[in-house]
Amino acid sequence: MSLTIFYRIFFVFDKGGVWKTSVKNLFKKMETMTSKNAVFFGENGRTSTSANYLANKAKEAYEEIEQRSRRLSFYNEYRQMFNGGERLLVKNGIDLEKVKVLVADFEKMGRYKALIAWLREAIKARKEQENIINSYSFEKWLKYNGIDLHFDAIEPELQPSITVEDAVGELTIKERYLYYSLEANVSNLGLFIHPKGSFSHARKDLAEKINNPIDTVQMGDAVFVVSYAPIVDMKDVDDLFMTLQETHRDMQAQLNGIKHKIEMRVESDRSTKLAKYNSEIEKYNAEYHAFEKRIIELKSKFDEWKLKELDELRSLKIVIPDKLSDVVGEIESMGR
Repeated sequence: MSLTIFYRIFFVFDKGGVWKTSVKNLFKKMETMTSKNAVFFGENGRTSTSANYLANKAKEAYEEIEQRSRRLSFYNEYRQMFNGGERLLVKNGIDLEKVKVLVADFEKMGRYKALIAWLREAIKARKEQENIINSYSFEKWLKYNGIDLHFDAIEPELQPSITVEDAVGELTIKERYLYYSLEANVSNLGLFIHPKGSFSHARKDLAEKINNPIDTVQMGDAVFVVSYAPIVDMKDVDDLFMTLQETHRDMQAQLNGIKHKIEMRVESDRSTKLAKYNSEIEKYNAEYHAFEKRIIELKSKFDEWKLKELDELRSLKIVIPDKLSDVVGEIESMGR
């Protein structure tokens, strides 16, 4: 968007009664100045305080004329005591010559009011321009200057790693069958040879019976002699127990190997996704910090621009049209 050049317009009334327009360059380019308000301002003229004082003084002047026009009377008023005495003049009437003078003052009052209207509108325009500047948004300023400020990057998210179940699902048919088979056999055999398992219990019981082959049992009034006769050799039982333990250890080792492979697969996936996330979030943070820095820089420039606009507005004077120059001189000379 290009800057708009505003102008000061002077109205000159010629002998034929036709309004002419003379356009001059205002002084500087103010981005926020509206054309309807620019007509009131220039490098030379009155401050708002001076303009307000001048308007108030002009108001007092035309009010005096209004007061005289309200007291219009075409006769003299006399008063005399009822029982005689001198007749006294208490109120003077106004003849037509004085009325003609008063009518002539109406033109003067019109010029006073025209000056007041100009000054009041100028003061109003300055306040309006201040409000325009103060309410000028950062977003509007960016658009005006053709600055595209937005952040499209999406904050990355850490993708969940695969689960043990997912990793098991990636095994080949052979590996998956072996995994399930080993899990079942290790569990079953482990329970069988566990210190509290049935084989372990039977082994311990056999050793006890070998050491104590005869026992007594009382059933009611009768007492029975119970004897135990081993049907297997204790060494054979021990050898089988050791063999089962070794078999269990071998199967457990195979199962642990597959589980380790599964755990490594899960950990590898987690590490890969975490490394990718860390790389992406680092890049995102760098871009976001650069974006934040850009915002701070632009907002600083925006604040500087706004202060400059306000300073330029405050430096402007309220211009007085040439047609009103004599009125200003007349008002200022009053009371001197």
